[in-house]
Amino acid sequence: MAKLPPPNAPLQLADGTVIEPSIANTFTRVAIPSNSEARRLVSNTNRKLAELPALPKQLNSYAAILVYTASGLSDDEISVATKFTREQIAVLRAQPAYTQLESFIIDAVRQEAATEVKSILVSGEVKAAHRVIELVDSEDDKVALAASKDLLDRGGHKPADKLDIRAEMMQSFRIEVVDKRGNVPTIDMETC
Repeated sequence: MAKLPPPNAPLQLADGTVIEPSIANTFTRVAIPSNSEARRLVSNTNRKLAELPALPKQLNSYAAILVYTASGLSDDEISVATKFTREQIAVLRAQPAYTQLESFIIDAVRQEAATEVKSILVSGEVKAAHRVIELVDSEDDKVALAASKDLLDRGGHKPADKLDIRAEMMQSFRIEVVDKRGNVPTIDMETC
């Protein structure tokens, strides 16, 4: 049985290789999930796999055709790459699982793009806000007015909509005519 060298001493392997401690690769700790975390991971993975339109073995064929199609290969080129005939490719594309996988991938790509775009926009929000504030002090009155209005609107101080105010007044407008001279009937008019 081989003995380990003392700390900070070189290590000599069975093949004669010497590893100096000062130049040895170090390894960082690898987080190992707890039992409940591992079960949750397996459960989530199984659920996601169950949502896929076909078994992994079948998905390989669909995925290859999708990737080659998305890469711009013609059916003849896909046939050469996959060893499928053009007819087999057509049959695979006609399968509901292929269509579902295609939709799944397109949706995932769109979601990823939307997330990236949102991230880019969020990173520029502070700069844009500062720019709008700078434009409030513009020498051009039209620019300053537009920036001021935009700043007020975004702060929740939009101008009152005259039509909405009038509509509210119309709905609550009530006319009452009362004649207190005797038994004259009362006229009560109300708009709703």
